[in-house]
Amino acid sequence: MTDVEDIVSVKKALVVLTIEQTLLKMGGATLLNKIQSVLFNEFKAYLTDCYEKPEYLNAALKKIFGSSHQEIVKEIQRELDEYIDEGAISLFIEKIAV
Repeated sequence: MTDVEDIVSVKKALVVLTIEQTLLKMGGATLLNKIQSVLFNEFKAYLTDCYEKPEYLNAALKKIFGSSHQEIVKEIQRELDEYIDEGAISLFIEKIAV
């Protein structure tokens, strides 16, 4: 693996872990399982796919929460705040916040 690939892998792991922790904190295992079910049933995707396809997470959050999905987005953003200046993470936040 190159240094660039290593950096991308670390960013992806950071984002996925943050998503999991935020969902667990805000709704426990039930919420995490619901999001995972929507991701798989609608997109044949997993949380790990959401880094490259943030629109999947956006759609799953909207399906479950409607417009109040923004509360979870804001919490994810707070958790990733110190990394927001990283281009890919900033773009990820923008795409889930739509």
